[in-house]
This record gives sequence, structure tokens and C-alpha cells, in this order.
Amino acid sequence: MSAGMHVTDLLLGEHGPLRHLVRTLELAAPRMGDDELRAATLEVADAIESHAHLEDELLFDPLAASGRLPPGPVEAMRAEHRQIESHLGQILAPANTPGRPDPQRT
Repeated sequence: MSAGMHVTDLLLGEHGPLRHLVRTLELAAPRMGDDELRAATLEVADAIESHAHLEDELLFDPLAASGRLPPGPVEAMRAEHRQIESHLGQILAPANTPGRPDPQRT
């Protein structure tokens, strides 16, 4: 990491490529078979999970421990991660799971 670069710069820099991965999957999903869609979704989920873990460890935990912010913003960011994990879990659930969206049709 260069002297002028902060961990926040690195983490924020990952957001664009992650959004691109998600958008690419959204556009390709209608043309994919179930197995191909599941494999592609797992790859995107792995990338998002890795990023979220780094944010939790390198950003959220230190921010919460520093006392520089009220707990609200950090909890809101953690809630966003939980929501993303929940959505990915619904998409990756077996096809016969009640309430599971059809990722090819959404």
C-alpha cells in the first residue's frame, strides 16, 4: 500500500468491480442454465463475501472500537452486509425452498 493510500481507498475501490460482476450476472442470467447460473452466482458470492469480511475486519471493527463514530453508521453498514448475505442465500438455496426467488426471472 502506498504512503498516501488508506484501507478505505482499497475497500471502496473494490465496490466498482463487485457492482460490475453483479450487473454482468444479472444480464447473463436469463440465458444461463441452472447449473451455470448457480456456479456463476457462487463465484460472485465468494467475491462479495471476501470483500465483506475484509470490511468487517479492517474497517468496521476498528471504527466501532475507536469511539469516533456513534454506533449507528457502523451498524447500518453491517446490516447492509447481512442483507446481501440473506439475498445471496435465498438465490443459492435449493430450487424447492419456499420463498426462493427464481434468479433467472428476477
